[in-house]
Amino acid sequence: MGRYSCMRIASLLLTLHLLAVGPGAAMAQPAAGRGCEASKLLAVGQYHLCRSRVDAKAARKGTTGDHTRCDAQLAKKFTKAEARADGTCPTTNDRDDIQLAATRHGDEVATRLAGAATTCSPVGLPFAYSYMVTNRATPFATIREDIVPATGDALTFFTATGPYASQNVATAYTEVTQAVFVERLKADLALTASGGGLHLGVYVHGLGNTFSDALTEAAQFGCNLATPGGYPGLVIGYSWPSYDLIDSTFFYGTIAPPPPPLLPQRSGSIRDNVLGSRASFQALLTLLDADVVTGAIAPVALSFLTHSEGNYMLMTGLGAATSSPPIAQCLMLAADVSSVSLQTGEQGAGITDRCGGVTVYYSGADGDLVTSDYEFFAYHRSDYPTRLGLTGPHYIADPTPLAANVTGVDCSKVTVAPAVSSIIDVHSSYRSVPRIVTDLVETMLGMPNLGRAAIAGTTQGFTLTP
Repeated sequence: MGRYSCMRIASLLLTLHLLAVGPGAAMAQPAAGRGCEASKLLAVGQYHLCRSRVDAKAARKGTTGDHTRCDAQLAKKFTKAEARADGTCPTTNDRDDIQLAATRHGDEVATRLAGAATTCSPVGLPFAYSYMVTNRATPFATIREDIVPATGDALTFFTATGPYASQNVATAYTEVTQAVFVERLKADLALTASGGGLHLGVYVHGLGNTFSDALTEAAQFGCNLATPGGYPGLVIGYSWPSYDLIDSTFFYGTIAPPPPPLLPQRSGSIRDNVLGSRASFQALLTLLDADVVTGAIAPVALSFLTHSEGNYMLMTGLGAATSSPPIAQCLMLAADVSSVSLQTGEQGAGITDRCGGVTVYYSGADGDLVTSDYEFFAYHRSDYPTRLGLTGPHYIADPTPLAANVTGVDCSKVTVAPAVSSIIDVHSSYRSVPRIVTDLVETMLGMPNLGRAAIAGTTQGFTLTP
Protein backbone atom coordinates (compact mmCIF):
# COMPACT_ATOMS: atom_id res chain seq x y z
CA MET A 1 0.00 0.00 0.00
CA GLY A 2 1.12 3.57 -0.11
CA ARG A 3 0.77 6.97 1.54
CA TYR A 4 -2.17 5.78 3.63
CA SER A 5 -2.46 2.52 5.55
CA CYS A 6 -5.22 -0.06 5.19
CA MET A 7 -4.74 -0.72 8.87
CA ARG A 8 -5.62 2.90 9.66
CA ILE A 9 -8.98 2.55 7.93
CA ALA A 10 -9.58 -0.85 9.48
CA SER A 11 -8.78 0.49 12.93
CA LEU A 12 -11.16 3.40 12.41
CA LEU A 13 -14.05 1.15 11.48
CA LEU A 14 -13.29 -1.31 14.26
CA THR A 15 -13.08 1.49 16.84
CA LEU A 16 -16.40 2.94 15.73
CA HIS A 17 -17.94 -0.51 15.88
CA LEU A 18 -16.71 -1.20 19.41
CA LEU A 19 -17.78 2.23 20.63
CA ALA A 20 -21.21 1.63 19.19
CA VAL A 21 -22.00 -1.88 20.36
CA GLY A 22 -19.68 -2.57 23.30
CA PRO A 23 -17.56 -5.69 23.93
CA GLY A 24 -19.22 -8.96 23.09
CA ALA A 25 -22.41 -7.32 21.88
CA ALA A 26 -21.96 -8.34 18.25
CA MET A 27 -22.38 -12.03 18.98
CA ALA A 28 -25.61 -11.39 20.88
CA GLN A 29 -27.22 -9.32 18.13
CA PRO A 30 -29.94 -10.78 15.91
CA ALA A 31 -29.12 -11.04 12.21
CA ALA A 32 -30.98 -7.82 11.39
CA GLY A 33 -28.94 -5.94 13.99
CA ARG A 34 -25.65 -7.28 12.66
CA GLY A 35 -26.68 -6.33 9.15
CA CYS A 36 -27.50 -2.83 10.37
CA GLU A 37 -24.07 -2.47 11.99
CA ALA A 38 -22.33 -3.73 8.85
CA SER A 39 -24.25 -1.23 6.71
CA LYS A 40 -23.31 1.59 9.07
CA LEU A 41 -19.62 0.63 9.05
CA LEU A 42 -19.66 0.78 5.27
CA ALA A 43 -21.51 4.10 5.37
CA VAL A 44 -18.88 5.57 7.71
CA GLY A 45 -16.09 4.53 5.35
CA GLN A 46 -17.93 6.12 2.44
CA TYR A 47 -18.54 9.23 4.54
CA HIS A 48 -14.82 9.49 5.32
CA LEU A 49 -14.04 9.16 1.60
CA CYS A 50 -16.68 11.77 0.66
CA ARG A 51 -15.22 14.33 3.08
CA SER A 52 -11.68 13.65 1.82
CA ARG A 53 -12.71 14.19 -1.79
CA VAL A 54 -14.50 17.43 -0.92
CA ASP A 55 -11.45 18.67 1.00
CA ALA A 56 -9.06 17.71 -1.81
CA LYS A 57 -11.17 19.52 -4.41
CA ALA A 58 -11.46 22.59 -2.18
CA ALA A 59 -7.69 22.63 -1.56
CA ARG A 60 -7.02 22.75 -5.30
CA LYS A 61 -9.33 25.78 -5.58
CA GLY A 62 -8.04 27.46 -2.44
CA THR A 63 -11.46 27.31 -0.75
CA THR A 64 -13.04 25.57 2.26
CA GLY A 65 -14.85 22.30 1.67
CA ASP A 66 -18.62 22.03 2.17
CA HIS A 67 -19.53 18.66 3.72
CA THR A 68 -23.30 19.16 3.63
CA ARG A 69 -23.82 16.54 0.95
CA CYS A 70 -21.63 14.04 2.81
CA ASP A 71 -23.57 14.63 6.04
CA ALA A 72 -26.89 14.16 4.25
CA GLN A 73 -25.76 10.92 2.62
CA LEU A 74 -24.61 9.52 5.96
CA ALA A 75 -27.90 10.44 7.63
CA LYS A 76 -29.89 8.83 4.82
CA LYS A 77 -27.88 5.60 4.95
CA PHE A 78 -28.10 5.40 8.74
CA THR A 79 -31.88 5.96 8.69
CA LYS A 80 -32.30 3.31 6.02
CA ALA A 81 -30.16 0.78 7.93
CA GLU A 82 -32.08 1.39 11.16
CA ALA A 83 -35.44 1.02 9.41
CA ARG A 84 -34.44 -2.36 8.02
CA ALA A 85 -33.27 -3.49 11.47
CA ASP A 86 -36.70 -2.71 12.99
CA GLY A 87 -35.32 -1.51 16.32
CA THR A 88 -32.59 -4.16 16.72
CA CYS A 89 -29.67 -1.93 15.70
CA PRO A 90 -27.71 -1.03 18.90
CA THR A 91 -26.59 2.32 17.48
CA THR A 92 -30.05 3.56 16.56
CA ASN A 93 -30.14 7.37 16.75
CA ASP A 94 -26.40 7.54 17.49
CA ARG A 95 -25.52 9.04 14.12
CA ASP A 96 -24.25 12.33 15.52
CA ASP A 97 -21.79 10.63 17.87
CA ILE A 98 -20.48 8.30 15.17
CA GLN A 99 -20.27 11.14 12.64
CA LEU A 100 -18.24 13.17 15.14
CA ALA A 101 -15.86 10.26 15.72
CA ALA A 102 -15.34 9.83 11.97
CA THR A 103 -14.74 13.55 11.51
CA ARG A 104 -12.20 13.68 14.32
CA HIS A 105 -10.42 10.66 12.87
CA GLY A 106 -10.22 12.39 9.50
CA ASP A 107 -8.81 15.52 11.10
CA GLU A 108 -6.20 13.46 12.96
CA VAL A 109 -5.09 11.70 9.78
CA ALA A 110 -4.92 15.03 7.93
CA THR A 111 -2.81 16.52 10.69
CA ARG A 112 -0.38 13.57 10.61
CA LEU A 113 -0.09 13.76 6.83
CA ALA A 114 0.51 17.50 6.96
CA GLY A 115 3.25 16.88 9.49
CA ALA A 116 4.80 14.17 7.33
CA ALA A 117 4.97 16.61 4.43
CA THR A 118 7.37 18.83 6.34
CA THR A 119 9.75 16.18 7.70
CA CYS A 120 12.42 16.98 5.11
CA SER A 121 13.29 20.49 3.94
CA PRO A 122 15.31 20.49 0.69
CA VAL A 123 17.68 23.27 1.76
CA GLY A 124 20.90 23.76 -0.18
CA LEU A 125 20.14 21.23 -2.93
CA PRO A 126 21.27 22.41 -6.38
CA PHE A 127 18.35 21.25 -8.50
CA ALA A 128 16.18 23.82 -10.24
CA TYR A 129 13.08 21.62 -10.57
CA SER A 130 11.10 18.68 -9.21
CA TYR A 131 9.87 16.00 -11.64
CA MET A 132 6.97 13.60 -12.19
CA VAL A 133 5.95 11.44 -15.15
CA THR A 134 2.52 9.82 -15.24
CA ASN A 135 0.30 7.77 -17.51
CA ARG A 136 -2.89 8.82 -15.69
CA ALA A 137 -5.46 9.85 -18.30
CA THR A 138 -6.63 12.69 -16.02
CA PRO A 139 -3.78 13.21 -13.58
CA PHE A 140 -5.50 15.13 -10.77
CA ALA A 141 -8.75 13.13 -10.89
CA THR A 142 -9.95 11.81 -7.52
CA ILE A 143 -13.06 9.87 -8.61
CA ARG A 144 -12.27 6.21 -9.25
CA GLU A 145 -14.05 6.04 -12.58
CA ASP A 146 -11.83 8.85 -13.87
CA ILE A 147 -8.56 7.26 -12.68
CA VAL A 148 -7.57 5.13 -15.66
CA PRO A 149 -4.44 4.60 -17.76
CA ALA A 150 -3.94 6.95 -20.68
CA THR A 151 -4.53 5.50 -24.12
CA GLY A 152 -1.71 3.45 -25.56
CA ASP A 153 1.72 4.43 -24.32
CA ALA A 154 0.96 8.09 -23.62
CA LEU A 155 2.84 9.92 -20.86
CA THR A 156 2.28 13.33 -19.28
CA PHE A 157 5.08 15.38 -17.74
CA PHE A 158 5.08 17.71 -14.74
CA THR A 159 7.71 19.88 -13.11
CA ALA A 160 7.70 22.25 -10.14
CA THR A 161 10.11 25.06 -9.41
CA GLY A 162 12.67 24.10 -6.77
CA PRO A 163 14.06 20.77 -5.56
CA TYR A 164 11.62 18.15 -4.21
CA ALA A 165 8.58 20.41 -3.94
CA SER A 166 6.09 18.73 -1.58
CA GLN A 167 3.86 21.64 -0.52
CA ASN A 168 0.71 22.74 -2.37
CA VAL A 169 1.52 20.23 -5.09
CA ALA A 170 -1.72 20.75 -7.03
CA THR A 171 -0.62 24.27 -7.91
CA ALA A 172 3.17 23.89 -7.62
CA TYR A 173 3.41 21.27 -10.36
CA THR A 174 2.51 22.30 -13.89
CA GLU A 175 2.27 20.22 -17.04
CA VAL A 176 5.10 20.70 -19.53
CA THR A 177 5.97 19.22 -22.88
CA GLN A 178 8.26 16.22 -23.11
CA ALA A 179 10.94 18.41 -24.68
CA VAL A 180 10.86 20.91 -21.80
CA PHE A 181 10.82 18.10 -19.23
CA VAL A 182 13.88 16.44 -20.78
CA GLU A 183 15.74 19.73 -21.13
CA ARG A 184 15.23 20.59 -17.46
CA LEU A 185 15.99 17.04 -16.33
CA LYS A 186 19.27 16.87 -18.23
CA ALA A 187 20.38 20.22 -16.84
CA ASP A 188 19.66 19.14 -13.26
CA LEU A 189 21.12 15.67 -13.81
CA ALA A 190 24.40 17.26 -14.89
CA LEU A 191 24.72 18.59 -11.34
CA THR A 192 24.79 15.08 -9.83
CA ALA A 193 28.31 14.13 -10.88
CA SER A 194 29.96 11.91 -8.29
CA GLY A 195 32.64 9.28 -8.70
CA GLY A 196 32.95 10.09 -12.40
CA GLY A 197 29.26 9.45 -13.14
CA LEU A 198 25.75 10.83 -12.89
CA HIS A 199 23.02 9.43 -10.68
CA LEU A 200 19.30 9.21 -11.41
CA GLY A 201 16.64 7.50 -9.31
CA VAL A 202 13.07 6.77 -10.44
CA TYR A 203 10.53 6.24 -7.65
CA VAL A 204 7.35 4.21 -8.29
CA HIS A 205 4.69 4.48 -5.56
CA GLY A 206 2.25 1.89 -4.23
CA LEU A 207 -1.55 1.86 -4.07
CA GLY A 208 -3.60 4.33 -2.05
CA ASN A 209 -2.01 7.29 -3.83
CA THR A 210 -3.91 9.89 -5.79
CA PHE A 211 -1.73 11.98 -8.07
CA SER A 212 -1.36 14.69 -5.43
CA ASP A 213 -0.29 12.03 -2.92
CA ALA A 214 2.21 10.63 -5.42
CA LEU A 215 3.76 14.06 -5.99
CA THR A 216 4.16 14.63 -2.26
CA GLU A 217 5.48 11.14 -1.55
CA ALA A 218 8.07 11.15 -4.34
CA ALA A 219 9.33 14.60 -3.35
CA GLN A 220 9.66 13.68 0.31
CA PHE A 221 11.47 10.43 -0.47
CA GLY A 222 13.89 12.17 -2.81
CA CYS A 223 14.51 14.80 -0.15
CA ASN A 224 15.18 12.14 2.52
CA LEU A 225 17.64 10.35 0.23
CA ALA A 226 19.47 13.62 -0.41
CA THR A 227 19.44 14.93 3.13
CA PRO A 228 20.25 13.38 5.49
CA GLY A 229 20.88 10.34 3.26
CA GLY A 230 23.65 12.01 1.28
CA TYR A 231 22.53 10.82 -2.17
CA PRO A 232 24.05 13.22 -4.70
CA GLY A 233 21.71 12.09 -7.46
CA LEU A 234 18.35 13.36 -8.67
CA VAL A 235 15.13 11.45 -7.86
CA ILE A 236 12.08 11.73 -10.11
CA GLY A 237 8.68 10.03 -9.85
CA TYR A 238 6.56 7.79 -12.05
CA SER A 239 2.88 7.66 -11.13
CA TRP A 240 0.64 4.89 -12.42
CA PRO A 241 -3.16 5.34 -11.96
CA SER A 242 -3.73 4.26 -8.37
CA TYR A 243 -6.90 5.18 -6.49
CA ASP A 244 -7.13 6.58 -2.98
CA LEU A 245 -6.92 4.10 -0.13
CA ILE A 246 -10.58 3.19 0.27
CA ASP A 247 -11.21 2.63 -3.45
CA SER A 248 -7.90 0.74 -3.71
CA THR A 249 -9.13 -1.62 -0.99
CA PHE A 250 -12.58 -2.19 -2.48
CA PHE A 251 -11.39 -2.39 -6.09
CA TYR A 252 -8.07 -4.21 -5.84
CA GLY A 253 -8.53 -6.69 -8.68
CA THR A 254 -10.99 -8.24 -11.11
CA ILE A 255 -8.75 -11.04 -12.33
CA ALA A 256 -6.38 -13.35 -10.51
CA PRO A 257 -2.79 -13.21 -11.80
CA PRO A 258 -0.06 -14.29 -12.08
CA PRO A 259 0.82 -14.66 -14.77
CA PRO A 260 -1.00 -11.62 -16.16
CA PRO A 261 -3.12 -12.45 -19.20
CA LEU A 262 -1.93 -11.27 -22.59
CA LEU A 263 -4.97 -9.03 -22.98
CA PRO A 264 -5.94 -7.84 -19.50
CA GLN A 265 -8.78 -5.55 -18.71
CA ARG A 266 -7.05 -2.16 -18.90
CA SER A 267 -8.80 -0.49 -15.98
CA GLY A 268 -11.45 -0.98 -13.33
CA SER A 269 -9.23 -2.10 -10.46
CA ILE A 270 -5.76 -1.46 -9.06
CA ARG A 271 -4.20 -4.46 -10.74
CA ASP A 272 -6.02 -3.82 -14.02
CA ASN A 273 -4.64 -0.28 -14.01
CA VAL A 274 -1.11 -1.59 -13.45
CA LEU A 275 -1.43 -4.11 -16.28
CA GLY A 276 -2.92 -1.39 -18.48
CA SER A 277 0.16 0.75 -17.79
CA ARG A 278 2.77 -1.59 -19.25
CA ALA A 279 2.98 0.17 -22.62
CA SER A 280 3.46 3.52 -20.90
CA PHE A 281 6.14 2.01 -18.66
CA GLN A 282 7.96 0.91 -21.82
CA ALA A 283 7.59 4.47 -23.14
CA LEU A 284 9.24 5.74 -19.95
CA LEU A 285 12.13 3.30 -20.39
CA THR A 286 12.54 4.34 -24.02
CA LEU A 287 12.53 8.04 -23.12
CA LEU A 288 15.13 7.57 -20.39
CA ASP A 289 17.31 5.54 -22.72
CA ALA A 290 17.14 7.77 -25.79
CA ASP A 291 16.82 11.24 -24.29
CA VAL A 292 18.55 11.07 -20.90
CA VAL A 293 21.08 8.25 -20.62
CA THR A 294 22.36 8.23 -24.19
CA GLY A 295 24.53 11.24 -24.88
CA ALA A 296 24.82 12.30 -21.23
CA ILE A 297 28.02 14.10 -20.23
CA ALA A 298 29.03 11.10 -18.11
CA PRO A 299 27.75 7.54 -17.53
CA VAL A 300 24.36 7.53 -15.77
CA ALA A 301 23.81 5.16 -12.84
CA LEU A 302 20.05 4.62 -13.15
CA SER A 303 18.15 3.12 -10.20
CA PHE A 304 14.49 2.21 -9.74
CA LEU A 305 13.07 2.49 -6.23
CA THR A 306 9.69 0.81 -5.89
CA HIS A 307 7.32 0.64 -2.93
CA SER A 308 4.58 -1.91 -2.18
CA GLU A 309 2.29 -2.32 -5.23
CA GLY A 310 4.81 -0.30 -7.22
CA ASN A 311 6.86 -3.49 -7.25
CA TYR A 312 4.08 -5.17 -9.23
CA MET A 313 4.32 -2.28 -11.71
CA LEU A 314 8.08 -2.85 -11.95
CA MET A 315 7.67 -6.62 -12.28
CA THR A 316 5.03 -6.54 -14.99
CA GLY A 317 6.52 -3.48 -16.67
CA LEU A 318 10.01 -4.95 -17.03
CA GLY A 319 8.49 -8.35 -17.77
CA ALA A 320 6.76 -6.90 -20.83
CA ALA A 321 9.60 -4.55 -21.82
CA THR A 322 11.18 -4.97 -25.24
CA SER A 323 14.10 -2.68 -24.39
CA SER A 324 15.44 -0.58 -21.56
CA PRO A 325 18.38 1.60 -20.65
CA PRO A 326 21.05 0.00 -18.48
CA ILE A 327 19.55 -0.17 -14.96
CA ALA A 328 22.21 -0.29 -12.30
CA GLN A 329 20.01 -1.03 -9.29
CA CYS A 330 16.42 -2.02 -8.56
CA LEU A 331 15.60 -1.42 -4.91
CA MET A 332 12.34 -3.10 -3.89
CA LEU A 333 10.75 -1.74 -0.71
CA ALA A 334 7.93 -3.58 1.10
CA ALA A 335 7.16 -5.53 -2.07
CA ASP A 336 3.52 -6.63 -2.33
CA VAL A 337 4.32 -9.56 -4.63
CA SER A 338 4.89 -13.27 -4.04
CA SER A 339 7.97 -14.23 -2.05
CA VAL A 340 9.20 -16.46 -4.91
CA SER A 341 8.98 -13.75 -7.58
CA LEU A 342 12.78 -13.41 -7.83
CA GLN A 343 13.61 -17.12 -7.86
CA THR A 344 15.00 -18.25 -11.23
CA GLY A 345 12.33 -18.76 -13.88
CA GLU A 346 9.63 -16.95 -11.89
CA GLN A 347 7.53 -13.91 -12.77
CA GLY A 348 10.20 -11.44 -11.70
CA ALA A 349 12.63 -12.53 -14.41
CA GLY A 350 12.22 -9.13 -16.09
CA ILE A 351 13.64 -7.51 -12.97
CA THR A 352 16.55 -9.89 -12.48
CA ASP A 353 17.40 -9.84 -16.22
CA ARG A 354 17.35 -6.06 -16.67
CA CYS A 355 18.65 -4.75 -13.32
CA GLY A 356 22.36 -5.07 -12.58
CA GLY A 357 21.65 -5.51 -8.88
CA VAL A 358 18.34 -6.22 -7.14
CA THR A 359 17.94 -5.47 -3.43
CA VAL A 360 14.83 -6.51 -1.51
CA TYR A 361 14.11 -4.55 1.69
CA TYR A 362 11.62 -6.43 3.87
CA SER A 363 10.31 -6.56 7.44
CA GLY A 364 8.44 -9.15 9.45
CA ALA A 365 6.83 -6.24 11.31
CA ASP A 366 4.94 -5.02 8.23
CA GLY A 367 1.29 -5.34 9.27
CA ASP A 368 0.01 -3.92 5.98
CA LEU A 369 1.47 -6.85 4.05
CA VAL A 370 -0.04 -9.29 6.54
CA THR A 371 -3.39 -7.64 5.81
CA SER A 372 -2.74 -7.80 2.07
CA ASP A 373 -1.76 -11.46 2.34
CA TYR A 374 -5.18 -12.17 3.83
CA GLU A 375 -7.49 -9.67 2.12
CA PHE A 376 -6.09 -10.02 -1.42
CA PHE A 377 -5.19 -13.70 -1.36
CA ALA A 378 -7.11 -14.40 -4.58
CA TYR A 379 -4.95 -12.00 -6.59
CA HIS A 380 -1.58 -13.49 -5.62
CA ARG A 381 0.18 -16.84 -5.83
CA SER A 382 -1.90 -19.41 -3.96
CA ASP A 383 1.04 -21.84 -3.81
CA TYR A 384 3.44 -19.17 -2.44
CA PRO A 385 1.16 -16.46 -1.05
CA THR A 386 3.60 -14.98 1.48
CA ARG A 387 4.75 -11.52 0.41
CA LEU A 388 8.30 -10.75 -0.67
CA GLY A 389 8.23 -7.60 1.48
CA LEU A 390 7.26 -9.60 4.56
CA THR A 391 9.65 -12.56 4.54
CA GLY A 392 12.15 -11.66 1.84
CA PRO A 393 13.24 -13.98 -0.98
CA HIS A 394 13.84 -17.70 -0.57
CA TYR A 395 17.56 -18.06 0.13
CA ILE A 396 17.30 -21.84 0.14
CA ALA A 397 16.09 -22.96 -3.29
CA ASP A 398 12.32 -23.11 -3.05
CA PRO A 399 10.99 -23.78 -5.59
CA THR A 400 14.13 -22.80 -7.56
CA PRO A 401 17.41 -21.04 -6.70
CA LEU A 402 17.36 -17.31 -6.01
CA ALA A 403 18.65 -15.28 -8.96
CA ALA A 404 22.35 -14.60 -8.42
CA ASN A 405 22.09 -10.78 -8.55
CA VAL A 406 19.43 -10.59 -5.80
CA THR A 407 20.24 -9.48 -2.25
CA GLY A 408 17.77 -9.57 0.62
CA VAL A 409 17.97 -7.07 3.49
CA ASP A 410 15.88 -7.87 6.56
CA CYS A 411 14.86 -4.53 8.11
CA SER A 412 12.85 -6.04 10.98
CA LYS A 413 15.28 -4.79 13.64
CA VAL A 414 15.10 -1.16 12.49
CA THR A 415 11.39 -0.87 11.64
CA VAL A 416 10.50 -0.71 15.33
CA ALA A 417 10.38 1.98 18.01
CA PRO A 418 11.88 4.52 18.33
CA ALA A 419 12.62 4.78 14.60
CA VAL A 420 8.99 3.81 13.80
CA SER A 421 6.36 5.12 16.19
CA SER A 422 3.61 2.56 15.46
CA ILE A 423 3.04 -0.75 13.72
CA ILE A 424 0.72 1.01 11.27
CA ASP A 425 3.69 3.10 10.08
CA VAL A 426 6.07 0.21 9.32
CA HIS A 427 4.95 -0.22 5.72
CA SER A 428 5.82 3.35 4.75
CA SER A 429 8.84 3.70 7.04
CA TYR A 430 11.38 2.50 4.46
CA ARG A 431 11.37 6.00 2.96
CA SER A 432 12.39 7.69 6.22
CA VAL A 433 14.12 5.33 8.70
CA PRO A 434 17.74 6.58 8.75
CA ARG A 435 19.38 3.13 8.70
CA ILE A 436 17.36 2.09 5.65
CA VAL A 437 17.85 5.39 3.82
CA THR A 438 21.61 5.13 4.39
CA ASP A 439 21.67 1.57 3.03
CA LEU A 440 19.67 2.61 -0.04
CA VAL A 441 22.15 5.39 -0.80
CA GLU A 442 25.16 3.12 -0.25
CA THR A 443 23.64 0.59 -2.64
CA MET A 444 22.87 3.13 -5.37
CA LEU A 445 26.39 4.58 -5.13
CA GLY A 446 28.08 1.16 -5.10
CA MET A 447 29.58 1.78 -1.66
CA PRO A 448 30.13 -0.82 1.09
CA ASN A 449 26.96 -1.44 3.09
CA LEU A 450 28.31 -0.81 6.57
CA GLY A 451 25.10 -1.47 8.49
CA ARG A 452 24.50 -5.05 7.37
CA ALA A 453 25.18 -8.36 9.10
CA ALA A 454 25.21 -11.59 7.09
CA ILE A 455 22.42 -14.13 7.62
CA ALA A 456 23.97 -17.51 8.42
CA GLY A 457 23.65 -20.14 5.71
CA THR A 458 23.36 -17.77 2.75
CA THR A 459 25.60 -15.39 0.84
CA GLN A 460 22.63 -13.33 -0.40
CA GLY A 461 20.81 -12.48 2.82
CA PHE A 462 21.62 -9.76 5.35
CA THR A 463 20.11 -8.16 8.42
CA LEU A 464 20.14 -4.39 8.83
CA THR A 465 21.51 -3.69 12.29
CA PRO A 466 20.21 -0.94 14.62
